[in-house]
Amino acid sequence: MAEAEATMLKVAAGENGGSSPEPAGAGSRKTYEAYGIRWLILFMFVMYSTSNAFQWTQLVIITNILEKYYQVNIIRSSPRESILYLPLLLKSRSLHWRYHGLP
Repeated sequence: MAEAEATMLKVAAGENGGSSPEPAGAGSRKTYEAYGIRWLILFMFVMYSTSNAFQWTQLVIITNILEKYYQVNIIRSSPRESILYLPLLLKSRSLHWRYHGLP
C-alpha cells in the first residue's frame, strides 16, 4: 500500500519519468487551504440532520393525532421525504456549483 501511495504522489508531483506527456502548466502546483468555517458548517449540517432524524422518530409516537390535525397520511410522507432527499440534495449541490463555483 505504501508503494501505491508513493506512486500516486510521484504522479501528482509530475515525477512520472517521461512515460506520459506532462500537462500544460505542470510546473505550477495548486495549494488548498482548509478554513475553520468549513468545520462549523459541517457541524451545523450534522446537527440539523440529527435533529431531523430524532424528530421523525418522536413524531411516529403521536401519528394518529398528527394525521387528524394536519389531515395528511404520515405513513406515506415519511418514505416520500426519504426518497426525495438524495436527488434534491444532489440537484441543489449542482446548482450551487454552477452559480457559486466548487466548494
